[in-house]
Amino acid sequence: MANSSSCWEKVAQQADSYETAVAVLLSLLNPDVIRVDGSGGDGGRDVLFRRDDGTLAIYEMKSFTGRLNHSRRQKVERSLARAAEHGPTSWTLVVPIDQTPTELDWFEGLRSRYPFQLSWHGLNWLRARELEQPAFTHHYLHDGIWTTQEVMRQLADGQLVAVTDGPEAVARISETVARLNEIEPHYRFSVTAGPHGEIISMEPAYPGAETDRPATLRLEAAFPDTAEGMAARGAWEQFLDFGDPVKLTGDHLTRVVLDLPAGFGIRNEPPHPSALLRLRSSRVPVLSIPARAVIQGENGRRLASLTVDLQVSHRGRRGAVATGTNHTGSLKVVLRLDQRDRTAKTDLSLSPTPGMQPSERLSLLHFARQARSPHWFQLHLQNKPVGPPVPCAHVGRETISSNALDEEIALMEKLCEVQRRTGTPFGVPESLSPDDCASILLAHQLLDGRTVAVPPSLSQWTFSRPADLPTATSLLAGGATVGLSLDEPDFSLDICGHSVPLGDAEVAMPDSLITSVAPAHEGAEEMITAQPLAPRARRMVRLLGLSTEGR
Repeated sequence: MANSSSCWEKVAQQADSYETAVAVLLSLLNPDVIRVDGSGGDGGRDVLFRRDDGTLAIYEMKSFTGRLNHSRRQKVERSLARAAEHGPTSWTLVVPIDQTPTELDWFEGLRSRYPFQLSWHGLNWLRARELEQPAFTHHYLHDGIWTTQEVMRQLADGQLVAVTDGPEAVARISETVARLNEIEPHYRFSVTAGPHGEIISMEPAYPGAETDRPATLRLEAAFPDTAEGMAARGAWEQFLDFGDPVKLTGDHLTRVVLDLPAGFGIRNEPPHPSALLRLRSSRVPVLSIPARAVIQGENGRRLASLTVDLQVSHRGRRGAVATGTNHTGSLKVVLRLDQRDRTAKTDLSLSPTPGMQPSERLSLLHFARQARSPHWFQLHLQNKPVGPPVPCAHVGRETISSNALDEEIALMEKLCEVQRRTGTPFGVPESLSPDDCASILLAHQLLDGRTVAVPPSLSQWTFSRPADLPTATSLLAGGATVGLSLDEPDFSLDICGHSVPLGDAEVAMPDSLITSVAPAHEGAEEMITAQPLAPRARRMVRLLGLSTEGR
C-alpha cells in the first residue's frame, strides 16, 4: 500500500479530484451542516458551511504540492480576499503541504489583516483525518472501487459458510454492515431482518452525499398491447410526468442498469419476469403553501371556503402533485399542476375527524352542503385562483350523506349555542349517538326557557317526607298519590361523555302512587318511595333565573 504522502500527491495531480476528495472529507467532519460549493477564478474552490446560529466557515482547497512560491501565495491571498466579502467566522486553507518557517511567517502576516480566524490544514492534518475516516481513505486514497469489490466477494463467500445458531447469524449480519460502512464514505448502511429476508438500507452520511456519489438507474421498458400493459404504460407515464409512485414487473422491463454504492446494483441484464421494481420521485423539500378551498355559485359568488396547507409531495418532468389538509384533517385536497398545459386538476375529499370542535365541524358541514351541483370548486393560492373552476358534480368526495347534512348542521348550531352559554367547550366524536343528539336538543330547549321532559323514564323515585304530608301509616292506608316540584341546583346533562351544567332548575316529578315509607331513624327523616302512575313518566324540568343576555 502506498504511503499517505504519495497518495495525497497522486490525488492532487488532478485539481478536481483533490477538491472533490477534500470536500467530501470536510462534509464527513461536519455532518450537521450543509455544504455549499463556490468557485474560484484561479482554479481553487471554496466550500462553505453555514450553521443555524449564523456562523459561516469557509474552506479553500488548493491542490499544490512542493512549496508555496510567490505566484501560489498570490493565488491564496486573492482567494482569501474574495472569501472575506462573505463575512465568514473562519477561513481555512486545505493544502497537502506542511508549512516551512518562511511559509508560517507569511501566513501569520495574513492573520493580522483580517478580523476572522485563519487556519492552515496541511499534509499532517490530512493524514490524521485518514485514521478517523477509514471509509474515506479506502474510497479516495486506496483504490476504493477495487476494495469494495473484494469485500463484496468475501461477504458472498461467507454466505456459503454454515451458520449454527441465532447469535452467529446476528454476528454475520453485523459484520456485513460494519464492512460496508468501512468501505463507503458517502452512505451509512443498516440491515433489517424480516420474514422476507434481510433488507439493506442506506442513508446519506452527510447532507449532499447524493450529489457526491449519486445512485443512477437506466432502464428500458416495453409494454404489451393488452389492457394490463396499457395500464402499466399509463402508470409509467404518470411517474415520469408527475412523479406518482409506480410498480413495474419484470415482464415490462427489457434492460436494467442500477449503479449503487458499495458494489450494489444491477448490471446490464433483463430482470426475471417475477421481479418487481418500485419507483417514486426523489423527496421534495418540505414547503407549506397556505391555500383556500372555495365553493362558488354559478355567478362566481363565494358560498363557502376552508383554509388548507399544501405541500408538494412529488414531481416529474411535466408537473407536480401537491397534497394538503385543513388543520383538522377533515378536508383533503390533491392538486395536480400540469406545467405543459398550464392547467390544474383538483380532487377533494371530506370526512369529519374525531375531536373536532362543533364550530369546526359546522364549517365543514356548510362546505359539504355547498359542494354540490350546480356549484363550482376552485383552489386559491395567495388569493388568486389556480386553474379553471371544477364542477362540484365532478369533485370526488367521501362525505356525510346529503340527506343528513341539514339535520346535522342544525344540531351542530344548537351544540355551539349550548357550549357558548354554558362555558363548556369540547370536541365531538366522528358520529353522534342517538342519546347525544337527544341531550343536545334537550339542553338547547332548556336554555331557550322551555319546560321539557328529561329522561330517563322513572320506574320509581324516593324522597324525604315533607312536613306537610300525613304520617307514614295514613299514607300507606289511603293509597295516596303525590306529585312534587323540587329545586335542583346545578342541573346538568351528559353530552358526548361531558357533564354540561345548565344551572338551577325546577324539577316536577310525575304523579305517583306511594308504595312504601321507610321509618325514620334517630336524627333522620322518613323516606318515601313512589311509583309513577304513567308507565314511561319522566321528570319535567325548567331552568330558573335564565338571562336573555347572549341568546
